[in-house]
Amino acid sequence: YYSYRGRTQVFSTTRIIWNFYYKIIRNLNSVISQIDPEIKDPRFVHLRSRALALRAYCYFNLIRVYQYTYQGNEAKPGIPTFDGGDVIIPSRAKVSEVYDLILSDLETSIIGIDGFNRNDKGKIDKSVVAGIYARVLLETGTDWAKCISMAKTAKAGGTLISGSEWASGGFDEISSTGWLWGADIDAQSSTIYASFFSHVSTTNAGYAGLLGVYKNIDKRLYDAIPATDIRKTAFGADYKNYKFEDATNFQGDYVYMRVAEMYLIEAEAKARSGDDNGAADILYDLVSTRDSSYTKSTNKGQVLINEILLQRRIELWGEGFAWFDMKRTKTPLVRTYPGSNHPLFGEKNFSPTANEFLFQIPEKEIINNNDISPGDQNPL
Repeated sequence: YYSYRGRTQVFSTTRIIWNFYYKIIRNLNSVISQIDPEIKDPRFVHLRSRALALRAYCYFNLIRVYQYTYQGNEAKPGIPTFDGGDVIIPSRAKVSEVYDLILSDLETSIIGIDGFNRNDKGKIDKSVVAGIYARVLLETGTDWAKCISMAKTAKAGGTLISGSEWASGGFDEISSTGWLWGADIDAQSSTIYASFFSHVSTTNAGYAGLLGVYKNIDKRLYDAIPATDIRKTAFGADYKNYKFEDATNFQGDYVYMRVAEMYLIEAEAKARSGDDNGAADILYDLVSTRDSSYTKSTNKGQVLINEILLQRRIELWGEGFAWFDMKRTKTPLVRTYPGSNHPLFGEKNFSPTANEFLFQIPEKEIINNNDISPGDQNPL
């Protein structure tokens, strides 16, 4: 990912992403297709609703990897869609058609999941469905009011972690009050050296900590964090990250969704819909818990949006949002600048419409799917 070499049709990365999500979709469709949409038994209504939300989540991740962002690309070729019933598009469905299915799944799910009580955060409940819905609407920019509503519903499912917890490695335990959804990793489910913490944690005995393949913060972002912001202490002066620390050594839990993300989505949606004051209020509620000197923003319009996006980069660093946010906001990748701390092999600059911002469809899919020809492939 970092050097943008894993996006070509013959590389294992693009095949792994494609196969992973489509296998999950196939399994979810087998559940969805066997439950009558008109059924009244809440057990089956809840099961179907959760399956629909997870299918939407899978398609959402796929379409963002294999095509540019929604706005301005609605008619471009996306990905094949299968709903387990009559809606089958084995060719590259248009981006708008993929999102139509995603939004339909989420709308049905958010209604049907009412009353479901989960017994662990590895399962999705209404707060998680609302969080997924908010993410999708932030991407499309088609309904800011609903985006705000979904973000509020999602963040009600937990509470913000403190600034001190953020800065002291509070990202390995699913019981954290700030986590809405995650994976509870134990000795049986741990992938040891292939685990997230092996690759990301500076101090763990894995690829990062043992071999020194560190995941560092960009110098410009580090410099943009005020000295009074406790989150800055999660990074060393040499830019190494200490945000992700796993006290159990390869059994640290994985976070998929946090309450703080929903504050940022709500703030951005309000700003983009013209409610600058409301956006500044929400931003203050979050940032003031991290930076003792932070005062409510007086910025307006795009300047306020830029401030929210900066806080999003700081708060969600290393959690899997940066690349998608660059595509969504059509922000270029720039790594060559005075004092850059990127290694030479990673000093790459791409426009947001560069081919490098698209993964190619796996070669095996082109060969085996008669509805997708070599001419339908994303550019190299």
